[in-house]
Amino acid sequence: MQRVDSKLLLKNIDIIFRESRRIISDDLPFNSVKKSLSTISNYLSTTERESFIFAILFVLNLSETKISFVNLTEHFSNQPTNILLFKSELESLCNKGIVRKNFSGGDEDPFGVRYMVNRKVVADILDNKPFCKETLKERDIYSLLEKIFKTIDNRESIFGGSNLLSAAVLDIMNENLDIPFINAILDMKLKDENNLIFLYVIWAILEENLEPDAGIVLYSIYSKASERVRVMQRLIDGSHELIKKGLLETGEGLFSSDIHLKLSEATINLAKSYGVIFNRRPKSSRKIITPSQIRFKQLIFNDKAISQLNTLKDLLSHNRYENLAKSFEAMNLPECITAIFYGSPGTGKTESVMQIARETDREILKVDISQTKSMWYGESEKIVKQIFKDYKNFMNESVRTPILLINEADALISKRLDISFSSTQHTENTIQNIILEEIENFKGILIATTNLLQNFDKAFDRRFLYKIHFPKPNQEIRIKIWKNKKPDLSISDCNMLASKFPFSGGHIDNIIRKISIEEAIQDLPLPIDKIVEICSTELLQKNGDLKTIGF
Repeated sequence: MQRVDSKLLLKNIDIIFRESRRIISDDLPFNSVKKSLSTISNYLSTTERESFIFAILFVLNLSETKISFVNLTEHFSNQPTNILLFKSELESLCNKGIVRKNFSGGDEDPFGVRYMVNRKVVADILDNKPFCKETLKERDIYSLLEKIFKTIDNRESIFGGSNLLSAAVLDIMNENLDIPFINAILDMKLKDENNLIFLYVIWAILEENLEPDAGIVLYSIYSKASERVRVMQRLIDGSHELIKKGLLETGEGLFSSDIHLKLSEATINLAKSYGVIFNRRPKSSRKIITPSQIRFKQLIFNDKAISQLNTLKDLLSHNRYENLAKSFEAMNLPECITAIFYGSPGTGKTESVMQIARETDREILKVDISQTKSMWYGESEKIVKQIFKDYKNFMNESVRTPILLINEADALISKRLDISFSSTQHTENTIQNIILEEIENFKGILIATTNLLQNFDKAFDRRFLYKIHFPKPNQEIRIKIWKNKKPDLSISDCNMLASKFPFSGGHIDNIIRKISIEEAIQDLPLPIDKIVEICSTELLQKNGDLKTIGF
């Protein structure tokens, strides 16, 4: 394999693609593109036929993430059946790691297969790097478990179906038979898909010291909802292979509907015998966010919001908060800091909590109330009290007082309603009374976020020490956000975008991601007219008014 200049490679890929229709219709003579095919073959160590189909996939992938036989026959509309003669070349490219595939119509459907050029190959070409097949060999059990975890995590974007994912993980395991713990797991002769669940849970607990939510694990592994439901039922009723063999156990999570997966004592002891040590029993909630998980993100607000956030951040710095808590205790005051962040969606409320936690080195117990409302009726007292009970237990386990983040707390703090005719309203009022009582006796750090402070129940007013407003950014702030997110934009372009599109910071984040994708595909900076076009897709014209789409 020789190193080839990326511009030369891309030029030859383009030549092959432009000639491909004619070549197919002329019964496959490659004479007109022989030099271009040779360039690609030298780079990838592929045959002429493999290089030919690679070039076609490479270009088609620019507009379609995964390419099917239907897409290929549409491209070769003048002689569509000839593309079927390249099935063995496609399989060979997959075996060489140059192309990935997944099945959308079921693993047994040959016409349900989808192909995409391996992103690493694309990156190597664009970076002028020589291509080499990714090695599956890992130096120890920890790097191996991490590789398997990341492979599972990429199931949707790379493999699609669980069968292909299982095969990929089995390949990784078989390449690392010199690691004794992997041999021990293979000797159990588990079903391939259960190997995935078992290894996923082991790594999740090793890395984060948290018992993973069963729903998240199954979503990572299975593409079909019916498969996830079927496996979840077996986990719940105990008929699943990993439960029956005593390798995993299930436990209740933060809410009664949460099922978490735990390692059995037998698994913990087996891992220990191979040198894999679990330091302590896990904290039982996937909603715990550690400071190391939070990436730095510069947030841009008006001066008032910045000042208030800095004050809160200073109060929560380690030494200051601990001294404050002692002072509150001495004065017989509640040992807590409570705050509510309010404002329109996408204005940075939740992200501000994350950045405060990162800078003050505090863990977060995050509760999304909007996702649990349907479970309240009939169990309101139990569920809401459990939130505060779990936080108290978590705080007792933690070295530093964590933050309880009640996200989207609109339903908890809105005005109480007339309960004369509605059992639903009675339930919601009961919930609010419980919340009021719990906050009254709260010990720790509580931050709530809401979009609807106009419905704020006055009974909550004195319960929140800090009330910080996150307004929609004005044009001046939007200019700063655009310049911060996309430094290569000129000030005049930032000004134009800020004046033309009244986006929140969250909307601008979405647009920046789309711009980054386009630039990565084209390997060129996006012109301003294209950026304006992308911005326009974020707006919906309705009844003569522009309304934003998003969160």
